[in-house]
Amino acid sequence: MRVPSEQPIPGVQNCLEEAVQRLRPTNEAKLWISSRTDSGVHAMCNSAHLDIQRKEGMLPFSEEVLVGALNFHLKGQPIR
Repeated sequence: MRVPSEQPIPGVQNCLEEAVQRLRPTNEAKLWISSRTDSGVHAMCNSAHLDIQRKEGMLPFSEEVLVGALNFHLKGQPIR
């Protein structure tokens, strides 16, 4: 569930979307989360869908590269 940006504690989706934007996609990359969690409930094994496009001439991200890049940009976030 996306938390309104004026709230002091970011939601999981907020953190993931910020990390995705740091990958500089050419499209407006949007996450579709498989389910939502209530406050204080872990989101382990939750899945998400993402369509991300890269600049022309660049190969698509492999699964390993995408996961590694997102984890890199999520360092310091409480959702890893």
